[in-house]
Amino acid sequence: MRAIVVGMAMVVAGMVMAQGVVTSWDQAIQQGRMTNGLVTVTINGLNVTVALADGKPLIETLHFYGWLSDSPDTPLNPDDAAKRLARLATRDFSSVGGKLLSDSVLELEKHAAGKAQGMIMRERFTMAAGHRGFEYRVTLRNETGRTVYIVDCDGIIDGRWGAGMGAAKVRRIAGEGTVPLSKEWLSLAPGQVKESERMWAAVTTEAGPSVGVVGVKGGVANWVFTDDAMYLYGADADGKRPIKLGPGMEVAWDFEIAATGKGGDAAAEEVHDEFLAARRAAGVKAAALEAGAKAEPLWPADGQSLTDIAAFFTWRSVAGAERYEVELSKDGKARTERVWGLGATTSAWMAERPLAVGKWAWRVRPVGEDGVAGEWSSERAFTVNAEHPVKAPVRAPSADKPLFIMHAPSEVDKAWSIVPEALRPYCALRVEVAERDLDFAEFCGRAEKGGVPVIVQCSGPGGGVYTEVYDKRYGRQSLAALEWAFQHCPHVIGALVCEQNFHVFSDPTSAEYITRLEALAAKYGRVVIWADGHWGKYTWLQVGAQEKYLRLLSAYPKNVVPLWKMNCAEVPLTIGGALMGLWMTRVVDQWGVEPEAWYWYEAGFKGLGEQLPGGQTGDWTMCPPTFWGQMILTGLAGGATCFCLEPYWSMWEKGDPEKPTEAWTKAIAPLMEAIVAKGLVPTKAEVDAKVKVAVQTRGEDLRFSRDFGVFRTMYETIYGVRQRSELIPDNGRYYLVPLLGPLLAGRELPAGVERVGTARLGTAEGVHAVFDGKYPAAAQGQGEAFAVRVGDVIVAMNDRENEDHEEEWRLPIGKGGVVAVGGRLGPHAYVVGKVAG
Repeated sequence: MRAIVVGMAMVVAGMVMAQGVVTSWDQAIQQGRMTNGLVTVTINGLNVTVALADGKPLIETLHFYGWLSDSPDTPLNPDDAAKRLARLATRDFSSVGGKLLSDSVLELEKHAAGKAQGMIMRERFTMAAGHRGFEYRVTLRNETGRTVYIVDCDGIIDGRWGAGMGAAKVRRIAGEGTVPLSKEWLSLAPGQVKESERMWAAVTTEAGPSVGVVGVKGGVANWVFTDDAMYLYGADADGKRPIKLGPGMEVAWDFEIAATGKGGDAAAEEVHDEFLAARRAAGVKAAALEAGAKAEPLWPADGQSLTDIAAFFTWRSVAGAERYEVELSKDGKARTERVWGLGATTSAWMAERPLAVGKWAWRVRPVGEDGVAGEWSSERAFTVNAEHPVKAPVRAPSADKPLFIMHAPSEVDKAWSIVPEALRPYCALRVEVAERDLDFAEFCGRAEKGGVPVIVQCSGPGGGVYTEVYDKRYGRQSLAALEWAFQHCPHVIGALVCEQNFHVFSDPTSAEYITRLEALAAKYGRVVIWADGHWGKYTWLQVGAQEKYLRLLSAYPKNVVPLWKMNCAEVPLTIGGALMGLWMTRVVDQWGVEPEAWYWYEAGFKGLGEQLPGGQTGDWTMCPPTFWGQMILTGLAGGATCFCLEPYWSMWEKGDPEKPTEAWTKAIAPLMEAIVAKGLVPTKAEVDAKVKVAVQTRGEDLRFSRDFGVFRTMYETIYGVRQRSELIPDNGRYYLVPLLGPLLAGRELPAGVERVGTARLGTAEGVHAVFDGKYPAAAQGQGEAFAVRVGDVIVAMNDRENEDHEEEWRLPIGKGGVVAVGGRLGPHAYVVGKVAG
């Protein structure tokens, strides 16, 4: 056994004052240890444990894992990867050797085992005297003699929380406040902080101990935190995934871990100090502000009347500012909030609790990394009220007046020119004002001057759709700015959030943001459109499984409109079913769909008949123009009244906000015009009369599965499901099946709709026994195509989303001397009409 001791350790009043590092490695038993009296790292080849001086582990089994492939094809999921690919992990090796590279650097070299043979893995541990942490570096080298790819998650460094980290919270430089850890994944992307800083985050307990992630280097996709672990998702040095390694090539990631016995804010401060120390050790000087540096306040506006829940402050960021101080004053008393910078052009802070009623003032000043503050901004006054009336929306969608929302270019007055006059009363344009870093008041003024109804995409509390900061742009919409628009701009008819279940289910602040957004919209008679998919968790069924999330929709049933976001190509039939269930039980008054060309991408489609294997992504530009009609009609057939289309370059040519695409002029706009001219949206009463069976779920049914899980037998039996991305039912006989979340069990269903538990649908025989008698073949649509008559509305379409296959259809009419109508439909073709006389 070889041990090296650097410096001395001095005991003062029972406390060890660390001035050196003790490092050891015993090759015979493959065990090592590093300690500087503040932090101890124990290494036994398989496991790496991080602890404070008392020995209680804060992190256990720190290691790397991924999957190795000869192809860049990405597996559908980790389970799929584990079945068919070579596992590459620092805990899975044929041999290990350790050596001390210097007084305080220990490196292990491991030769991968099994199918990953030929890959060399090195783990390097570096510790300095007097620091509360160590550096962990993982290097992978390809000695297989062939090009290989690290795929799927593209390599993960995983650290499991130890016994000392119960009830932990994440405190992050890239956001306000704290976020309690849960089973849901909380993601922090490198783009959320300044490139020069990379990243730091503190995972704290209330009284201690706590852990910090400091100074990430190498290609990083993002950090994820859960209640039992942290994960670093790797990329190559250029940020690309999957990671390609030619013969002799290598890829490396490293970061520092800091550990402290403190908790809460004090722990976050210590982690931040370690971050600064690491930067200084790397030769990076502390950033200082320029003389006279001052921030420009944005919202609330001076003199604004503000609802207590809309206390959301934004200002222009200042170069060199690491953080900001926001001062709020009322009745001669002031308090100061400390807010971390975001690495974006705009910075922000949302008050954790609603502000008290009365007259307030606010101002802000920047603070440099060296702790030196800049000048205070001018003071802005605002008045807070606690008035929360609920008004019916000025533009709610309905069967007789559906709402078509188009994701649009920023120049909404020019973009509006492609919308036909007859369609304009039914349309609105949607823009991510904050995420595009537009001047909010200027944008609203443009909409007012052009007479353009607009929906402001708030994205949500997680900032932009996926990250708070994207390309230096802050993606979160200030509620104060939105309230100003609701007060002064009648053409701002509502707000939209999309793909936010990741944030809402894991972050209480995010749920609070949407709660406030809905209350604010309801106060001014505006709509909130919430577009989401199921994304590996049956999102819309989960809303019906937890009371606090169900309240997000049911509190304002007329103002909140949930949408089926159709780019989600994982078991999409369950998404439409869950939203119909929320609608049929009156949780919401209306529902809708968001047709997207991204569905083509997520489903792996390219040309006709071509679906890429293994979960590979397709080519959205090859989405056929008429498929937009199929997506719209899939929702319309189920009573959807709101249709939100994305992305904007499917309707406007990129770079020209006044030039429509061929898909818009030949397929999308004509269908919309027909829908409004002929009144082709069925009423809720007509849909209620058409539905005969609704499926009631239990909590255990909501374990997500990419093969449809507990619903698979039902869908296979009544529709003949062929692939996981099926969007359109494979026939019309059984119409559409509403799915009910567990908490909807006590809600009334329309007359004639039978509530059936999943236990009765476990076999094909059970499914037939439930459905066949309810939907006699002679009275329903016949043939291969999806063909239904809902009231007097007829919808028929080829249901093979991208197969080169013709389908027959036939619908009984029995009116005006017409017995039936039918025909043949080629790929991506549809018929829509109405029985009239």
